[in-house]
Amino acid sequence: MRPLFAALALSLTLGGCTESRTPPAPRGPAPTAPTAPTAATVVTVPAPAASLAAPARTAEVLRSPCEGPGDPQRRATSPDGRTSVFVVVDGTRQDETTLGPEPHEDLCMARGSGPPTVLVAGRGTDADPPERILASFQDLLFAPDGATLFFTTSAWVTSRAAHAVQIDGGKESYLFDGRVVSPITRGPHAGMYLAAHFRLDPDHPVDSPKYRGRIETWSVVTRAGKAIRRVSDAEAEKLR
Repeated sequence: MRPLFAALALSLTLGGCTESRTPPAPRGPAPTAPTAPTAATVVTVPAPAASLAAPARTAEVLRSPCEGPGDPQRRATSPDGRTSVFVVVDGTRQDETTLGPEPHEDLCMARGSGPPTVLVAGRGTDADPPERILASFQDLLFAPDGATLFFTTSAWVTSRAAHAVQIDGGKESYLFDGRVVSPITRGPHAGMYLAAHFRLDPDHPVDSPKYRGRIETWSVVTRAGKAIRRVSDAEAEKLR
């Protein structure tokens, strides 16, 4: 009886619920495992196309203030001929002065074969006192040794301002109202300078028929701009 029961159990299994099937074998050739490259394997990486290369950058060249044309009427040369100074005007900018806006100017210097450089940079704002405004450079004059340059700038209604600057990198300094006319080369004041100033007549009252209004006066000054004494027109003529 046992074989009969075993066959009956097998028939129930196949007819109902627990039939198992073996999955069909895959068709086509069997896949092959990848092989690792050997030491003799050479990998070649193609170079990028020329069109993909980054464009070269061009450095921006800044224009020097002294590259512009200098004013031929405002130029001076040192006694040894090695240094020249000149005024360059930048009409695209303005500086404020007591007398109104002026085109921006720089006082430039050329020495030897090198490029010109700024000796005194122009400036001027509404907040600056007249003696600190550096605009409308005029009356350029070298000291006899060529180490100092004297010049004037726009300042007051009645007078300009005299300044000095050391050629070898010294700072610009205000001297007095007026201008340095010439060095004094003889007499007790040799080594000093003749200076001119514009003043309202100091000798006569305004209501006097002798009142001369705005006149030019003269004095002897040191290199630092300190007035030593006042001189007459006749004496100033001799000191020139």
